[in-house]
Amino acid sequence: MKTKKSDEKGRLAKTLKLAIIIPLRNNCKSSLRMLHELKRQRVGFENECRVLVVNDCSDDETKILLPQLQDELGFTMITPSDHRRGAGAMRNLGVKWVAENWGAQYVAFFDADDYLHDHAVPIILDALDKGADSVIWGFASICNDPNDNRIWLPKFKSPDQWYHTPVAPWLHAIRTHLVQQFPEELLTDDVIWWMRQADALMSYGAKFYFITSPLYIYDKTSGGCTRASEWFGKHPKTLEQIITEDVCKVQRFPDRYVSDCIRNIAELYDLRNEIENEEIRDLLLERFKRDVIGLMTGRIGW
Repeated sequence: MKTKKSDEKGRLAKTLKLAIIIPLRNNCKSSLRMLHELKRQRVGFENECRVLVVNDCSDDETKILLPQLQDELGFTMITPSDHRRGAGAMRNLGVKWVAENWGAQYVAFFDADDYLHDHAVPIILDALDKGADSVIWGFASICNDPNDNRIWLPKFKSPDQWYHTPVAPWLHAIRTHLVQQFPEELLTDDVIWWMRQADALMSYGAKFYFITSPLYIYDKTSGGCTRASEWFGKHPKTLEQIITEDVCKVQRFPDRYVSDCIRNIAELYDLRNEIENEEIRDLLLERFKRDVIGLMTGRIGW
């Protein structure tokens, strides 16, 4: 005999439109801000949109407080590994989980330390009803220097130029079965994922829908990798200088930042043979050359 809970789970698996996946390690304060906002925006849409927090072995108050708030804030939290694996691995495991447990039709990736437009979730859900394979929206960035703040909107000269979208995962809602794997155990994984994702969508003949509004607000004031990238952009140093002057330790950047940049470039180089579409392959090679030059001159980062 089926229980009420099993009936509800079965019904949800058939009807869930969107799963929002949030990879998380520590940073409890910012994550609570994001989760409170998602709860507010999901009022009336609880059966269409659910939130999964994928905990990457947090070792601060996050691991204690967030599990106690799942019912109150309406999200689900899982800790799928017993050791830190990085945001890419958490996203990959999250996609698998929402497909198996919720039958989610679409997946979107948000970061815990960013902000949302007041009506982002309802607008995205409405756009998904248009039947596109991928929905893309605009964003604004908040920087330490207000002069560096930016707004990007998806207003292409031609619909065929969609693959020039910035590489950030938090700009897209994609049909779950079309989502590509993120590289794992890297701090900065977005470029490699986007090249794979763009190639897969191009090969599939995907249909797109553009929301020409900045629904997502990227907070560049606190992120370790973002801060490192911006610092090197303003204080260029060669790879030799970065190592001999121990720049990352002095500036308190993530200890794996430079080594991860090098590994990313190596993976971009290896990715050349995987990309089928010529336009995407050209973009990849252009990015690879830019990043090699950036690494040698000190203007590294994504």
